[in-house]
Amino acid sequence: MHRLLEHPSSNIERIYQVKARGELDSIRQTQLLEGVELEDGPARAARVEVIRVSNGISVFRVSLFEGRNREVRRMCQAVGLEVLELKRVEYGPFRLGNLLPGQWRDLTSAEQHALDRLEQHLIQRST
Repeated sequence: MHRLLEHPSSNIERIYQVKARGELDSIRQTQLLEGVELEDGPARAARVEVIRVSNGISVFRVSLFEGRNREVRRMCQAVGLEVLELKRVEYGPFRLGNLLPGQWRDLTSAEQHALDRLEQHLIQRST
């Protein structure tokens, strides 16, 4: 199951919160949304939400459906931003919430139901 969920072809939305050196202006935001060329092929964000920009530091959320190795960092670098902090805050129907590193919690019944549906969908697609 883990491999199905993590594989880039699973098409599951992954949302990351990014703190980066540099200003995420409208030009850079458009570049991320339209796509940038990486060494392993083009990459584009599904959504980019600016949280704040001040003193040369940008905090924003970026949504991807692939999740290739270090993809967010490489995309930011391609548009001239240096990632200082990066945290995946949502993965499909799952939200990180207030969990700290190393903490865990049981799935809610709604999350378990969503996971079961997702598993069935991914298994059907892979056959």
